[in-house]
Amino acid sequence: MRSKREGAAGRQVDLRLIQNTLSVHMNLHDNRFLRAVAQKADSAPEFAAVIKPIESETVQQLMAASEEDNPFENSTNQVETHLTRAAASLNNCVELRKVAHEIEAEAIKAVWNDVVVEIRTDTEKRFDEEYYSHRPLTTSEQYVQAAQGKRTPESTFAAMKAALVDRRALALAYEQALEDRRSAPGSAFNYIKRHGAIRQVFTFLLVESYYRIRAAAKGLKTIYEIDNPAPKLSDAGDKNFLDLMLEWVLSSSQQLESLLSTETEFNMSFWLRKIKPIGMNWADDKLTATSGIFTLAESLFSGVKNIRLRSLQVEVKLRDVVDTHPHGGPAAYPLSLRLPKLDVTFRTLAPVINLSIQSSFTGEFRANKMFNATPIGQWTLEFLSGGKADTGTSFKEISDIGIRMRVAAIPVA
Repeated sequence: MRSKREGAAGRQVDLRLIQNTLSVHMNLHDNRFLRAVAQKADSAPEFAAVIKPIESETVQQLMAASEEDNPFENSTNQVETHLTRAAASLNNCVELRKVAHEIEAEAIKAVWNDVVVEIRTDTEKRFDEEYYSHRPLTTSEQYVQAAQGKRTPESTFAAMKAALVDRRALALAYEQALEDRRSAPGSAFNYIKRHGAIRQVFTFLLVESYYRIRAAAKGLKTIYEIDNPAPKLSDAGDKNFLDLMLEWVLSSSQQLESLLSTETEFNMSFWLRKIKPIGMNWADDKLTATSGIFTLAESLFSGVKNIRLRSLQVEVKLRDVVDTHPHGGPAAYPLSLRLPKLDVTFRTLAPVINLSIQSSFTGEFRANKMFNATPIGQWTLEFLSGGKADTGTSFKEISDIGIRMRVAAIPVA
């Protein structure tokens, strides 16, 4: 038998039904309540913005990236730099992913709690309105109220309803203040902006690392003969692609470190007059042209492999002229060099060798593009400024041109 009481308005109120409904909505373990919370949480903007994995958009960008998009395509010789930078960026990505997951958990928890409170408040409101609007005072309550002379039954109902309205107004004010904090710039409760900022940095670092990995993979194969193809998205399987990239960098670095443990560096010198560059001849001990092409064969570097440039120096000998500046330093010829397999031209100065003059200027130069470049193959050399030195001496006074280089190589066992 259901418990029914006569309402003040003269209609019957099923209090047991109301209480059962309230208990269902207030019970977190009730499936219906959980479904209602999940439905409301899914539609919350904070929930929708952060629930997507932080890697999802980045992986889509990587899938769309083509070989031509790689900004490091022309620097595959800088293997060590790419591996070092990629490792640092990927480690930062790991930390950013951890922070993003913490924000996701905070946001989802906050949205979940808000929805729980909203459903509870709404249920309480309906119950209070139904219950307190129709429940008559008990005999003891009427006696106490009459004895104190404070309120009639009607005024008591009104006071109770007013208290409920004040309580709900306070709750709404709190919710509004919290909502304002969630949309305020720089607020810790602004989960969307916090998560978005981290996602932006994460995407930049991960995409850059992927480009560096592809460039490093090419350099490893062409320079060091280490065949370790760059990871593909299809290789990830159940793994996260960030973790797969980090594993590749660590593995490649270990292989390279093992190979370079036997590396040695040394100096080598060549005189072009003996090599006889094409287009550059000497007649009566005089240079006849300002440019020429010459080839350095692999046989010149005996007993080593994986020969790579570190620095270069070009210098010239004059026929019978001691060419100096008024301040006593040697003259120098401006020239350009094009190295084997490099689509870049280097400009430098070739100082004149004056055995009787001491100078700190050697003409040695280094460049990132030159690092790890191979010296084996075809070179192109051209004197600039009409073939004149900075003192005005003509190229025709040059009796020989020397190429000095610092190279790194792996000794052959």
